[in-house]
Amino acid sequence: AGMFTLVFRGTNICNSSQDDDLSTTENNGMDSRFCTFRDSLATVYFMLLGQIGPDEIDGSTVGKVIYAIFMFIVVILLTNVLIAIVTDSYNHIKSSKAQQVFWYNKFAQITEVEILSDFLHKCKC
Repeated sequence: AGMFTLVFRGTNICNSSQDDDLSTTENNGMDSRFCTFRDSLATVYFMLLGQIGPDEIDGSTVGKVIYAIFMFIVVILLTNVLIAIVTDSYNHIKSSKAQQVFWYNKFAQITEVEILSDFLHKCKC
């Protein structure tokens, strides 16, 4: 949001409307949404949701490039979050399964020792 604000703040779009309400888009188009940090933050949030595309950003090539970089970074970050969630779930299941195998083997060993002990007492060897 800060990058968009810095890019658009010095343009004619933001400088031409010096009134109190810079967030209106009727006169200036889509780009006036990036003139203040607050409006820029809200617009970036809606970009993240996919409601604003690069075609709606008028007149600024730099703005379109930053939009493309933003969307690329968002995809990478969300992919990393997905990988972290899947890895955590796998490790949780793996440790749970390891605990089950440990107790099954311990039970099998105790059972084997008991059977051998009973056999030796009956045999009196």
